[in-house]
Amino acid sequence: MSTLKNDFGILRRLVVLCEKNTIRVRDLSRFPLIINTIPTIAATELQRERLILILDRLLQSKDQLGFHILDGRGIAKLAELFATSNSKSEDEDSEQVAYIPPRIYLYTLNRQRECIDDFLANKGKIAKCFQFCLDSYIHNYGTLKDAIEKPKRIPLPFSYPGQRYYERALRTGTYQGSFRETARKFEIEELLEKWISSDSEQETLTVNMFSSYLSLINSVCLPYLGAFTFQRKEEIGSLRADCLIWEQDPIVGPIPLICGETTKTDPDSDARWPTSPHVVVAVEAAKAVAHMRLTCVLDKASKSAKSYLSNPHLFFHPTEPWSASRNKGKISEARNTVEPYADVVNQYKKLFDREVLRITEADLTLAKMFTPNLHKKGAFAIGKIWPLSYHQLRRTGGINMFASGLVSDTSVQVILKHLTIFQTRYYGKHFSSARINQSRQQMVVSAAYLVLAKQIQASVEARYISASGAETEQDKDVHLIYKNDYKKLEAAARKGEVAFRSTTLGGCTKRSECDYGGIESIARCVGGDGKKPCESAKLDQAKRAFVIPLLASFEDQVKEVAPDTKRHKALQMEINGLRTYLELTAI
Repeated sequence: MSTLKNDFGILRRLVVLCEKNTIRVRDLSRFPLIINTIPTIAATELQRERLILILDRLLQSKDQLGFHILDGRGIAKLAELFATSNSKSEDEDSEQVAYIPPRIYLYTLNRQRECIDDFLANKGKIAKCFQFCLDSYIHNYGTLKDAIEKPKRIPLPFSYPGQRYYERALRTGTYQGSFRETARKFEIEELLEKWISSDSEQETLTVNMFSSYLSLINSVCLPYLGAFTFQRKEEIGSLRADCLIWEQDPIVGPIPLICGETTKTDPDSDARWPTSPHVVVAVEAAKAVAHMRLTCVLDKASKSAKSYLSNPHLFFHPTEPWSASRNKGKISEARNTVEPYADVVNQYKKLFDREVLRITEADLTLAKMFTPNLHKKGAFAIGKIWPLSYHQLRRTGGINMFASGLVSDTSVQVILKHLTIFQTRYYGKHFSSARINQSRQQMVVSAAYLVLAKQIQASVEARYISASGAETEQDKDVHLIYKNDYKKLEAAARKGEVAFRSTTLGGCTKRSECDYGGIESIARCVGGDGKKPCESAKLDQAKRAFVIPLLASFEDQVKEVAPDTKRHKALQMEINGLRTYLELTAI
């Protein structure tokens, strides 16, 4: 009910704005000067994202409603207008959230994945070492409760007892040797040294570092999940162990969903986030850490404890006797407080190479493409460390899903390909009956329209080549307008006089629907079927790095298919099309 009330409030302000200017809201697209004032009635980033989503829903339902307020290009222009004007935000100092440059974005994701993979490859050894350490503390103290409370008179199992008590401590098992020896015994010494910095000047591997390593895994899994779910950090921190489910789609197969916990007071609390199979490893690693730490919980018998332990939080705080946590041995049913992403970078020195995180001129150029007012009191400057945040992950992921052709690094599209497909199924086709998180939905839709506006601009750049060899009327109009008066391009986009959508080889400027797509098949775009190339097809030279291995893949596939079959013919047309693309885009 609160969401409906808020939506009504936003729409009402838009209607009042139109009435003050003596126009009907359905005629808004004809008055660009009035559109330019819309940021004044949607001051916060959330309000702006919500308005974009509402306008998109009206557009998608125009046949049933009989009207719409703005068409797709009009909404794209509004999204771009929001991007170039400051918004009021409690968390982001009145500046729009930064778009993380692809180089830094991919580096951090790859390092996080490497850390998670290392943990999972040694999960059994780590668990055995954890149990050995726990058993050693219980042996010295007598009970888990006493080990948690740590009476100072009891010797610690990995602390040197001194020469006087050394032989006796070894004989009675109260001294297990240095923790380095234990780590070596369980074959995790190199693993810990790879990821955790020593907590002393002597570079000694301590049991406290073991606890820090487990916390590192949580700190890595949190943003890794966020990169593929677009959740806020509080939403990730409140996830439960059973948060990952799979929903069967008749077209694309199983779709992974991350589910939030349900509460009676928040109608969106059972929201679901369509995500990528990449999150499976992060969930598995976080659950493994939680399972180890849950063995150190003291109160497991009470009714409330049993209820909680049946489905605990995915990210569980340190409970082990040797940790520095104040909640050792305790259950904390409140959701975890997630530390800022930038703090993780500073705390775990071996996670990222700070030199790689330094901002280059190219990084800043790409970031300002989607965040023109990127200032943030000088934090974003060439040579400085990029100040990562969870909110940046949300916006960057949303933009990257649609930014093929604008973001030339094809690795970004590859890593997000599942999200792009699932996005279409959930939001484009309205497939799922499940409640999908509204914040994620409005952020993604807003990002999609912002990218559309940028793609229209990019379609006149020199790197785009006409597949047919002839300049289309739109090319002439856009190119002329773009050089002389950008506002005219904006007006043309709102009226539907120019169009652009991404395809595998670049873009398509056809205003009406295309029967061939340009995504699943590119043969028709560039004449791979023996006919003339499509006049609406635009070939992007930046896609060559993606097309070359794709062509090699098709050439391998066609060798395995019997000649004169439909499959063989289809593959051959794709091969012809890709070869034509490479010839036309050769520099």
